[in-house]
Amino acid sequence: MLDMPQVNFLQNLVLLIAKGCIPLSLVESQWVRRLVLMCDSRINFPSRKQLVREHIPAMFTKTMEQYVLPLVGKSATVSVTFDLWMSRGTQDTFCMVVNFLDTDWVPRHVTVGVFRAQSTTGAALATIVEPLLKEFNLLDKVGCTSGV
Repeated sequence: MLDMPQVNFLQNLVLLIAKGCIPLSLVESQWVRRLVLMCDSRINFPSRKQLVREHIPAMFTKTMEQYVLPLVGKSATVSVTFDLWMSRGTQDTFCMVVNFLDTDWVPRHVTVGVFRAQSTTGAALATIVEPLLKEFNLLDKVGCTSGV
């Protein structure tokens, strides 16, 4: 069982990623690790595999309902960017980030999907991305896409 500081850290880490404020690679930054460990040396950083396979899926529904869906609903047009982690194995990990100005003209960035793909070609990604865009009613709102 995880103690409360560790649980709070993981929840806030997932929330930072879900709101599109930081890329997944944050967990590999020695400077962020150093900062957090200076504040509380008991915190354990997850590996990127743990983050993608355990922590994000465990908090996905709550994060989507409380933070992502209300923001995405305020978009008129969006651009889509991707945070890509390439692996030496057979699958790469992507975060699909939706960028837009909300109805109050505040810039917003939210992650609407984390997925793995065997190919980084446009055709391969389109088969994964199109259902996500439809799920969030964004298909007709996309103005441009870009890789990070």
